[in-house]
Amino acid sequence: MTTETITSLWWDVLDFIYPQRCPVCQVTLSSGRELMCQNCMFKFREKKRLLGPYCPSCKRQLPSLSDGCECEESDQALEAVFSLGVYDEEMKALIENFKYRRKRRLGAFLSELLSEGLLDSAKLPRADFIVAVPLHKRKLRERGFNQSKIIASQLSEKLGIPVLSDSVIRKRNTRTQTGLSREERRKNVKDAFKLTGKVDLEGRRLLLVDDVLTTGATVSECARTLKNAGAKKIWGVTLAVAIGTELPQL
Repeated sequence: MTTETITSLWWDVLDFIYPQRCPVCQVTLSSGRELMCQNCMFKFREKKRLLGPYCPSCKRQLPSLSDGCECEESDQALEAVFSLGVYDEEMKALIENFKYRRKRRLGAFLSELLSEGLLDSAKLPRADFIVAVPLHKRKLRERGFNQSKIIASQLSEKLGIPVLSDSVIRKRNTRTQTGLSREERRKNVKDAFKLTGKVDLEGRRLLLVDDVLTTGATVSECARTLKNAGAKKIWGVTLAVAIGTELPQL
């Protein structure tokens, strides 16, 4: 019996015992190998497109990578951000399944779409390394994996840009950002990151990866830490961006 046959039988057993549902519409899937139902998959592929470059503070689209934003809260550490799509109900369901239900294949799928969008974009920044926003070791133990590292790994494979895995750590286990105001979020992550000193970042151009950009507090604070280590330019890359006054509940 081949490995492929054994894998197929294993999926059949799982489908019988634990029928899987589409994370978006909750319809029962014909196979657990499907990431979502055909209808939701078609709609998702049709509507999702790369957003950016945009200002990490006010979320306004920028004409080019060389055009900075003139808003009052313009981030000095991040040049701009790129995202796969808006953090709507559909994207929220997919990312929550990826993060909290350990659907890593779903995360890899979203990351692949993100990398395809970046490759197709004429505005893709030239970067030396990819850096994933780190989790605190306690949260990493609880979740079992860092979702940002999975995204970064997929981007690295598709874009041909190496990942720096030991450049920065999360030294403080910050409380959840859920329900916090913009200012509270900034204070919550203030000085939360620390450089390891294992990598020379002087003059480097980095892609900083996270799953969702809401107020931009976490990504901006991590970028500030990297910038203080000598990084020349840093662009944020996320699966989704929250647009509007209501912050997503993660």
